[in-house]
Amino acid sequence: MSTLPNTTLIIILGLQFGSSTAIAQTTVPIPGFPPTLSEAGIIRYLNLTDSETAFVHQSVDAYNQVAGAKQQRVAQLRGEIANEDQQDPPDPMALGVRYAEIQTIRHDLANQQTALRTKLRASLDDLQRGKLDALSDARNLQPIVGDAQCANLIDQGISPSVCGYDTVLHQIVWVSSALLRYLSLSNDQAGAVSGLNNDNQQQTALNQEKISQLQGQILLENNKVTLDPLALGTLYSEIETTQRAIKSDQVTLRSNARAILSDLQRITLKSLDDARQLQLLIIGCDLRKLVGSSSWLVVRQVNIDSPTVWFLRG
Repeated sequence: MSTLPNTTLIIILGLQFGSSTAIAQTTVPIPGFPPTLSEAGIIRYLNLTDSETAFVHQSVDAYNQVAGAKQQRVAQLRGEIANEDQQDPPDPMALGVRYAEIQTIRHDLANQQTALRTKLRASLDDLQRGKLDALSDARNLQPIVGDAQCANLIDQGISPSVCGYDTVLHQIVWVSSALLRYLSLSNDQAGAVSGLNNDNQQQTALNQEKISQLQGQILLENNKVTLDPLALGTLYSEIETTQRAIKSDQVTLRSNARAILSDLQRITLKSLDDARQLQLLIIGCDLRKLVGSSSWLVVRQVNIDSPTVWFLRG
């Protein structure tokens, strides 16, 4: 069985993530990624033949060559804009023409990527397209998957979960309104889940503070003329024990949070956990232009009038 190149992948960041900034090109090495993100994992998932694999490779290659040329033009335009900005005063027409060309390139690339995705899907059979549709459905659930991870109702994924923070009430939003609707949670259930997370956050903070103090004691021990192996070993052992306690508390928290849900809600929650487990395949197929953008990994749509802001939770 042939394989697609497994050394680099081209991500058109400005296109993939809908950025208002210049389109950028990033080369991402992937040899160390899990098998489900590799070419072989996608070939197995879609059961691609050698000819189908070659067709995907050639089609994406052709797109990347066109995109690369357009990215070079964007870089050139950005340089010209920077030069024009130095003029006193800047020429509005000169700036407008260049910004308009950048926007035209962005639209053109988006249209070409849509056409490429349609072309690749057409090369697959019904069963393979059904598997891609399953990935697309799972991809659409990823924002709520992140909300469920923030609430500690499901395991963490491949990236840190993103939790909201209410700047009016000055508290973390453990249960988002979207998750509340998706699981049909009552206010009492949401409050109970939030309470468990608040308690866990406080305990984790205490444990982290303890670890910091132990690390400070280790530093003092290391500065002594004569090192005491027993003292050092005891401190390191206590750090390991505390870290295990943090992990154990997370497992207990997740179990207790799920126990708050009804049987039907736990079934619905399982659909989110199933979607979480497909994250690597979604990214892999996204990078090969087989499904839509996985922008849920990088950005979150935020209402600027909302008091909620977002932060990463590791």
